[in-house]
Amino acid sequence: MSSIVGSVEMGRRVRSLRAERRLTLKQVEEASGLSATHLSDIERGRTSPTIGVLTRIARALKRDVAYFVEPEERSDVAHLPCERLAGYTTACGTRVDQLTPGVPGSSLFAYRLSLGAPPTHPFTLASREPPGEVLYFVRQGRVKISFGEMHLVLGPGDATQGLLGHDHKMHALGNGPAQVIALLTQGIERRRTHMPRSEPPSPPPSPALPEPPGAVGPGLYPRDPSPAELGHRIRMLRLTRGLTLKDLELRGGISATHISEIERGRASPTVGALGRIAHALGLRPATLVEPQVLPEVSLMRAAARAVHYVRLGTAKVAPVTGPMQEALLGAQLLVLPAGSEPAFSHRHEGEEWATVLAGTAKVLVNGKPRRLREGDSIHFRAHMEHSYTGLSPAPTTLLVANRPRPTL
Repeated sequence: MSSIVGSVEMGRRVRSLRAERRLTLKQVEEASGLSATHLSDIERGRTSPTIGVLTRIARALKRDVAYFVEPEERSDVAHLPCERLAGYTTACGTRVDQLTPGVPGSSLFAYRLSLGAPPTHPFTLASREPPGEVLYFVRQGRVKISFGEMHLVLGPGDATQGLLGHDHKMHALGNGPAQVIALLTQGIERRRTHMPRSEPPSPPPSPALPEPPGAVGPGLYPRDPSPAELGHRIRMLRLTRGLTLKDLELRGGISATHISEIERGRASPTVGALGRIAHALGLRPATLVEPQVLPEVSLMRAAARAVHYVRLGTAKVAPVTGPMQEALLGAQLLVLPAGSEPAFSHRHEGEEWATVLAGTAKVLVNGKPRRLREGDSIHFRAHMEHSYTGLSPAPTTLLVANRPRPTL
């Protein structure tokens, strides 16, 4: 399938939207500054407009340009009640439901993963190149999630975020099922170079590792790293990329034995060795010795999140995960008090997605209200004015995600 629509389909969308708005060609001509003849040729698919022309048409018809060029025709606001979810069941027994179908130009996608217990095989989310970001929020049960050789156990309300630079595996723990909300973004080319995995393949995963320092709380490593801390930092960066010591040896031209000694804090690397290790990890050498380095995998426990709540309007906002290296995806818990007036209202760049975890909310997007019950989701272009109002007697809680990551 082509990555962009043809002139005939584009013209059909322009014509259909104009008819929906009950506008004549003359009215669009006046609003866009384009001749009615040119507009007619575009609507009939006889000519393909330039981006500048299409931008003027989109502005006259009050739509994003992305609506006219994406292969799949989508609404600016995607509202999906929970009873209308569509999905599939994988071979390992995991139910995957897409929570919203996306909006024009969207690069943020949301899924609900229902993991059965006991599992026969772990659910696997395959790596992508370039890697996008993934944020997992545990809605129910206990889950073990593996980022390469890093293994984390999460309970209800816990969340973790990382890059999809290698396969992620997860399964439910205990005798009951588990439910996870997975937020994914498309990968973009970053400053870091992600090199292909070297052969031979990695050995079986090692036992569960302790959580990375700084994953809970401010998310920063200590200042002035000692040889032991530098070695731990290198080890964590290697493991989050799913790389073995042999992989680093092949990529960086430095022996696996020496790297192992450095990771254990038994040897202090020379500047040259540090540069080769950084190159093998796809990082700038200074990243390994900077006073403050954000983790590549962010983890926040539900019990630790309450202390981060801040007042914003009459709502309360709490980050779902802590700071992460080069993160573009952000998510927050939004708690709305009961009331008839919006508890939270704003507009910003990018896109926004939300689902109701508890209670009932009214979401107003571009002047149009939508009522969301528990399990319902909404997705929209965030440049449109939007607000949230709690409709339940008790506080209403939503999981809200944004790309790019917001600053609140």
